[in-house]
Amino acid sequence: MDVVRRTSILPHGFPRIDVLRKTEIDPNGNQVPVDYSQTGIDLGDGIFYDLAGHISISPDRALGESAGRSDFGGAHLDGPGWTDTHVSRSGSNVLVDGPGWNDHRISERPGDTRIDGPGWDDLRIRESGNTTVIDGPGWNDWRITREENCITIDGPGWNDWRMTRDGNTLTVDGPGWNDWRASKKGDTVEVAGPGWQTVRVTRREGEARVDGPGWNDWLIRESENKTLINGPGWNNYSIDWS
Repeated sequence: MDVVRRTSILPHGFPRIDVLRKTEIDPNGNQVPVDYSQTGIDLGDGIFYDLAGHISISPDRALGESAGRSDFGGAHLDGPGWTDTHVSRSGSNVLVDGPGWNDHRISERPGDTRIDGPGWDDLRIRESGNTTVIDGPGWNDWRITREENCITIDGPGWNDWRMTRDGNTLTVDGPGWNDWRASKKGDTVEVAGPGWQTVRVTRREGEARVDGPGWNDWLIRESENKTLINGPGWNNYSIDWS
C-alpha cells in the first residue's frame, strides 16, 4: 500500500543539508537565500520539502532522531515580527494559514499528496513502488529512488544527490564538492559539510543544543504541548501544539 506523505514541522535551528535552496534578489541587487519554512512535507528518510519551495535533508531525522513533529492535530508557530502561522488538520486535509496571503491547502492521500499554494505555486507528490516524484510548477520536477541502504535524489540538470546510511553514519554525496557526512554517537549528532560547516546537536532531558559555525547556536526545548526555540540575536520562536 502506498504511504501517506504527511504535513510536518521541522523547527528552525535543526541543521538542514540543502538539496534545493531557492534564492531571491535583495534591494541591493545581491542574490540571497530565501528563508526556510518550518512547515512542509515529510518525504521520509530525513528528506523534507518545505512550503518555501526548498528540498533539504534533516540529518537528525535521517539518523532516527526526533526533530519536530508530523503527528499533530494543529500548531501555532510564532516568530519575530508578523510571521505567525496556524496549521490545522481535518482528516486528510491540512490548512496552513501563513502571514499575508501565504496560505496553503494540503491534501494527504495514500500515494498522492497535493499542495495548493498562492498563485501558481501548486505541487504534487506521487508514490510509485520505491520511487517518490515531486511534480512542481514548470520543469521543477524531482525523483527520489530508494534501493536498500542507498537513496538517490534526481533533480533538474546535474543537481543529483546520493544518500547512503551505514549504521549510525550518513553520507550525502552532492554535485561537485557538495559532500556531507553525519554521524550519531550517544546523545550527539555531528554534521560535517564543505569548508567549516560543522554542526553538533546534543540532546539531554527535553533539550537540543545546536552548536553551529561561528555564533550560529540554538537551544530547542521540547514539552508535550510547546516547543521553544532560542537562536542567535532575536531569532526566537515558539510552537504551540494541539
